[in-house]
Amino acid sequence: MSRSFNTTGICVPEMDYMADISGRVAAAKAMVNQGLYFAISRPRQFGKSTLIAGLERELSKDMHCASISFEWSDDESFGDSEKFCSSFIGKVYEALDLKALGSEALDSEAIGSEALGSDWLKEDLKTFDDLDQQITKLCKNRKVALIIDEADCAYRYKPFFDFISLLRDKLLQRERGAGATFQSVMLVGLHDLKTFAPQSSWSIAAPFQVDMSLSQAEILGMLECYESDHSTGMDAAKISELIFDYTAGYPFLVSNICKLMAERIGWSLEGVLEAVKRIVKDSPLCTLLDDVAKFVLSNDPIRDLIYEILFEGKEKPFANSDPNIQRAEALGLIRAYPKIISEAPEKSGVEAFARIFPAPFRNFGICTKEKNGCCAVSNRIFEIFISRLMASRFSNASDKSVFGSPGSAIDESGRFSMELCLAGFAEDFGTVFTSDDAKYLEDNGRMVFVLYLLGMTSGTGFFQIESRFTDEEKMGVIVDSGPKQYVIEVRSCHGKRDREKAYEQLRGHLDKKEVQEGYLLTLNLSNEKDCSPEAEWVRYKDVRIYDVVV
Repeated sequence: MSRSFNTTGICVPEMDYMADISGRVAAAKAMVNQGLYFAISRPRQFGKSTLIAGLERELSKDMHCASISFEWSDDESFGDSEKFCSSFIGKVYEALDLKALGSEALDSEAIGSEALGSDWLKEDLKTFDDLDQQITKLCKNRKVALIIDEADCAYRYKPFFDFISLLRDKLLQRERGAGATFQSVMLVGLHDLKTFAPQSSWSIAAPFQVDMSLSQAEILGMLECYESDHSTGMDAAKISELIFDYTAGYPFLVSNICKLMAERIGWSLEGVLEAVKRIVKDSPLCTLLDDVAKFVLSNDPIRDLIYEILFEGKEKPFANSDPNIQRAEALGLIRAYPKIISEAPEKSGVEAFARIFPAPFRNFGICTKEKNGCCAVSNRIFEIFISRLMASRFSNASDKSVFGSPGSAIDESGRFSMELCLAGFAEDFGTVFTSDDAKYLEDNGRMVFVLYLLGMTSGTGFFQIESRFTDEEKMGVIVDSGPKQYVIEVRSCHGKRDREKAYEQLRGHLDKKEVQEGYLLTLNLSNEKDCSPEAEWVRYKDVRIYDVVV
């Protein structure tokens, strides 16, 4: 059977092109062998189910493993203690497959424990004392690991917290040598119970610190396996680097890009950009983005947080105690990035710098330790999608906007021209806005330009706001159109314009992107003559800058 890139379920090495997760499975198994209780809490479609499947296969070599799910938790199952206890023990019984195979379900000699029969099972459970006894009988002289997938579906039920308290008590008894209980308990889901309910008995849990995002090397390994089977002639190293740059290793996004390239586009650097464009513009291709849109649009505090990061460039310390940051991180929307310092690394330290910091951080200047970092949108695809989402929302609510038409920025060769795009924006901007709109533009000027880009790039490419290059002085924007990438900085002018500073900062941005041309757009919010409308190419040191003032 030929392998493919899987975006719809558990990945299996024999059927799917996937990263080698044996190291992650081994790390989780080591925690189980130590008898630890822990949570595997990661965003949607981040490889949790694949990890669990691999872990279950490994654990079954040494112990009994009951892997159950609380996905369909409801009042009928978990509404009171009796219902919860009965439902839970039934799930465990079914997971161990005792009814079908009886005591032959597991080889006691291979596992080194008593065979599992059904003598431990009591079906008419009514209290947690009954459940306590059932767990003791099940685990006496046996190692039994318990995996609960979609555990956070039960967080709204009080009996679940009583169950966690029972697990805690039995674990403490075991450590005193006074009882039997599960070898290990793993709660799998979006939210870690320890952060969701800090006062719960799940404080006994150990942290699960395994990085489940894919590294560039792991993406490269997937592509090399594909190349070995299909001989496409792709430059796997460069393609894997670009995929990582756009996804930050988000497993579902990586597989989604690869699947599009394998089945519809072809393997090239341009193909990566085309796949990204299709993903952010065609939600059926990426159901994950549907979830992102629903959450961002329905949660005002988190929408405001992301708006301030993306459009206003505000530094938001990554504080785990902030419930909005916790929720946004749980959904994979934000993460902590090292802070950016404007100076580049010393030449003599570049090699060491490259070894210390992963690829997405190397172009951002010198970094501090991540624990001192600020919030940033998790990956470039999310930045692109959320920017488009917020721009569309702004267009529906705004009385004054400038809308771009893709055809007006196409040059004589039939390609997108950023020079024509900015010239068109300057002309339309001067028609729509006057000096009386200074306060409106103070608050919304950046969004006005982003909305214009949304129209201009609708058929030719896509844009993104680079939150790592955005602050209260400027907004960094990247436009990808075909094989070309344009670097733009948007500023507001409140008085005399400091051209030298603006040029130097844009030059630093261009240097990090390794390009020689950039675009500077200044929104004039004053009547200073030095900030009068203009558009011209300027040679500044070793770069060319198209300087536009509107």
